[in-house]
Amino acid sequence: MPWIRAYRTVKQQPGSALYSIVRNPEREGLFSWVGPIAPRRIEVYALASRQDVAIRQAADLPRYRHGVLASSSAASQLLQLGLPAANLEYGHSDEVNLKKLLLGRADTVVMLDWAMRWQQKLQQVDATRIRPVWTLDQRYQYWFAFNKDTDPALLHSLQRALDRQLADRARRKPCRQRPLGRASRTGHDDDHIAVLEPGVHRRVHEHPRRPRHLRRCRLGDHLDTRPGH
Repeated sequence: MPWIRAYRTVKQQPGSALYSIVRNPEREGLFSWVGPIAPRRIEVYALASRQDVAIRQAADLPRYRHGVLASSSAASQLLQLGLPAANLEYGHSDEVNLKKLLLGRADTVVMLDWAMRWQQKLQQVDATRIRPVWTLDQRYQYWFAFNKDTDPALLHSLQRALDRQLADRARRKPCRQRPLGRASRTGHDDDHIAVLEPGVHRRVHEHPRRPRHLRRCRLGDHLDTRPGH
């Protein structure tokens, strides 16, 4: 489902939810929330061979040309920090932006940390070739966003189930946290757009060759956030 339609659907349709979405002040009053699911971290990356690229503060950003996803929150944040638009090299996907970095068409790329790891795997890029040089944003986290009219008792039940699953995951297999969903390709680099329709929710599973796939099950029956389950 396209991002704009998914967002509108969950705002208007009782019993529905977005999986997953960044919880921020602008959205706080629009939904009921269950989470957090995972942290969100946007990094600025450069080639390891480019030791001349050094960013210690926002004032250093205009010294470089940055590859960024078109219409993304990262692009908006860079502009809000005062970076001239001429310093942005827009791409329509993370895949394209990483290629631009590797080809020298951009000094850096700005990307979610988990998205960078995934693109390195997809494009078979040795992780040692790329290094993070600055953290653009780590203020927010990923959550389930439910329609405002969702039964509070159901929200409470889901929150308890999520808390148990995350605690169990931490006990069983300590590992890096990662957003549990697939990134939107519509320019919203900080959100995922699976819609949980009335009466059902979808459970995310790891797959060795694809980032994730979705499987349907009954809403409230089970909430499993562990990779591979």
